[in-house]
Order: sequence, then structure tokens, then C-alpha cells
Amino acid sequence: MALELQTDIRYLKGVGESRAALYQKLGIETVEDLLYHIPRRYIDLTRPTPLAAAVPGQKCAVRALLAAKGREQRIRRGLSLFKLTAVDGPVTLHITFFNAKYTVEALREGEEYIFYGTVTGGFYSRQMDSPQVFRPEKAGTLLPVYSLTQGLSNKMVSRQVTEALNRVEQLPDPLEGSGLPQQYGLLSYSQALHAVHFPPDWQAIETGRNRMVFDELLCPAARYCGSAERYVQRHPHEPSGAGGRGQRQNGGRRRIVLFCLPKRRPKHPDGAHRDPGAAAL
Repeated sequence: MALELQTDIRYLKGVGESRAALYQKLGIETVEDLLYHIPRRYIDLTRPTPLAAAVPGQKCAVRALLAAKGREQRIRRGLSLFKLTAVDGPVTLHITFFNAKYTVEALREGEEYIFYGTVTGGFYSRQMDSPQVFRPEKAGTLLPVYSLTQGLSNKMVSRQVTEALNRVEQLPDPLEGSGLPQQYGLLSYSQALHAVHFPPDWQAIETGRNRMVFDELLCPAARYCGSAERYVQRHPHEPSGAGGRGQRQNGGRRRIVLFCLPKRRPKHPDGAHRDPGAAAL
């Protein structure tokens, strides 16, 4: 069944009453609110780093073969530890998980995984504590990271954003029929939302955000222009000199709108819009 943008978030598959209360803590009450909950950063799995080339102290994604899993070690009440060993050629990665029994049990010795976290250690022996683990087929992707609250995981939010994008019958475009997206080389609003939530590459994030910023700047300007024009119509004889507003406001309409429109594509230096640790990925 198709959803409307103003549908209550609790009617989205997998949400319900209790999870809707958690979303409300983030200011999310409708499907539309969820779609405007833009990722705050991205995990870059586009080019996993060879373990030997990983820079100590930086976050990165490395692809390695899981060689061994140690047994659960009870450190104290409520705290357990798991030691794993992965290899990438001659380099060994020692991995430590805390209170992650189900994560460790899901991993299989002899299979490759992508481990994302901060690498420490020397050249031939590296360490990584509590990394995020992904299947090899996730290589080549950018994964969104959302602002969360206790009880909501990033995987939950990502899954429900996917559900919302798939089930909203039509995403209205505020600029439809204006010709502005075509004139300025912008995505449609639907394309922009898909691009910022699940981008195929960094360029898609930039073009998606450009469209959203364009709208955020243009809409207040358009409201201002409407107010200014109404004022001029109501005060046609008001002087436009040093103390007058009529000509100044009416003449300023075009300047404000042009100020809001992008003059050129912003530069995209290495690391722009990225997780600070993603430059090593």
C-alpha cells in the first residue's frame, strides 16, 4: 500500500508505537520527517584499503580473511571479550569485540569480510577494536550514518528510510513546472532524496545536496519577494529615496533571488562531505 508524506511514522513497516516514540525524540513524526532526516556522514566502502597501507590512528575499511575466532572471555560481570584474527597477505589484524556475542557468532572462519574502524599497531601486526563488519558485496558503496537516539540503530533507520522511499507513491517537487531544475542542472527532488540517502558515489551526494540547498535558499527568497510585491502594490506612491521602501524592496527582489541561486558548482576537495576518517578509505 502506498504511503502519503504526512502518514504517521508508526504506520511504516517495522516502526509501531514504541519505535515511533523513539523517532519523536529526533523530531520525526511523519514519513516526510523521516525522508528529511539526512545522513550526517557516510562510511566509505568504495575502495577498501589494503591492510598494509592502512594509516595507524585513522578510520578506514580493510578487507581481510577471518582466520580464527577465540572463545568468549568473561572479564567481569556484564563484560565479555572476544579475540579474532584476520589476515591480508603477510599482515595480521587482531580484532577485539566487547559484549558482541551475536556479531561474533555470525562470522565464519575462512570467509572474507570488510572491517571498518580505527587501525593501530605496527606494519605486520595491526589491531582494531569493535569494528563494524560488512559482507564483501558491500564493497564499492557509501553507507549513510544517521543521527540516532538510544534504542534506534543506524541499520533500523536506514531500513525504514528505504521502506519510505519505496512506498511513497509520489514525492512532490516544489519546483515542478518552473523550469529551474533544468536551467540550473539540478536533480528532481525525488532523485535528490535518493542521492543523499543512498548515494552511488560522492558526486551524487554533492548534486543531491545542491538541489536541497537550492530549495532551502529559494523558498524564503520567494516568500520575501511575494511580501515585497504586496507592499509595493499597497503603497504605490511611497517615495523611494533615502527613507522610502517601495522601489528599494521591489528593486531588491531580483537581487535576492539571484543571490540565492548557485553561481557555480562548489569545489569538491578530497574529503568534502566525508567522515573525517574517510580520507584513508
